[in-house]
Amino acid sequence: MSDSNVTRRDFIQKAAIFTGAGLAVGGAAAIGKELWDSTQSAAKEAETLQVQIADSANQIALLQQSLAAAEAELAQLRPDYAQALSKNAELQNVLTGKQQETDTLRAELDIARKRVSALSQLVALYETLEGSDFDKLLDDGLAAAVAAFAGALGLVPLVSDGMRLARALFESFENQFPIFRDGINWLKQHLDDITASINSVEEAIAKALATLDPVTSRINQLVGYILKYLPANVGAGVKGALDAISLLYQLLPNVVTGAHDQVISMLSEPFGENDKSLSRTLLNPIREKSLAPTEKLAVQMKSLNETYMRSLHGPAKQALDQRAAALKEIADFRAANQV
Repeated sequence: MSDSNVTRRDFIQKAAIFTGAGLAVGGAAAIGKELWDSTQSAAKEAETLQVQIADSANQIALLQQSLAAAEAELAQLRPDYAQALSKNAELQNVLTGKQQETDTLRAELDIARKRVSALSQLVALYETLEGSDFDKLLDDGLAAAVAAFAGALGLVPLVSDGMRLARALFESFENQFPIFRDGINWLKQHLDDITASINSVEEAIAKALATLDPVTSRINQLVGYILKYLPANVGAGVKGALDAISLLYQLLPNVVTGAHDQVISMLSEPFGENDKSLSRTLLNPIREKSLAPTEKLAVQMKSLNETYMRSLHGPAKQALDQRAAALKEIADFRAANQV
């Protein structure tokens, strides 16, 4: 670039000399013509003028030589100039590309600044979230839950043993129901037999006695009839036996009726097999809604504790430990980088 500048300066200087010489030649020619016109008659002046013209011609020749040299040098400079223009265009294109890259980088920088601002706000929100002592609350809650599960599990064996005993007693009681039903059926059958016997006795008395007093019981009438026709020497013991039989006979209907009302009617339904029996109204509900759920609850408590320890307590404690390590690492990083 320095050689080109020197060459250009020489070219400009020579061009200026050539231009001045041309002007000088032109001016000299004009003066000579004026002198020639005005002093044609003066030979000496003409000669002087011819000498001047000759000198001017010599100068013109020299200037022409300089012009030719300048043109040659200009011809050499034109490729350099063209190359310089090409380089200038390339540099202009490079400059334009760099400017576009700069604009792109500025846009990306603005986006990055906005993102950094958003991330700073997000970090502030995370710091607010971390400042709520969530880890301590969760850790304390897990410890309290473990203690509660331990207390509940301590009662499970007692509940299980109690349920086994209750079920054994319950089933033993229920197993007596067929015996109760058989006893009630036996009693009912024999009461029916006694009632049938009483009816048979009544019919026999009615057939034995010609007339009966509807107000007096038939057995009393029969006893009275027997005593009437017994010999006089029959002892009082026979009369007492007949009176006892009469009293027993009078009590039997009340016993039969009372047994039906107070025993059979009262116990047949509770110890029976219909929808109102104790088996369906008491035992089945206790078995299905108390014993079985309680036994399942005892088993479920063990399963619940195992599930809690395996699926919640263990993973949560591990996560809390990892969070504590990560928080410590973050605190160390911020302290080291003054963030």
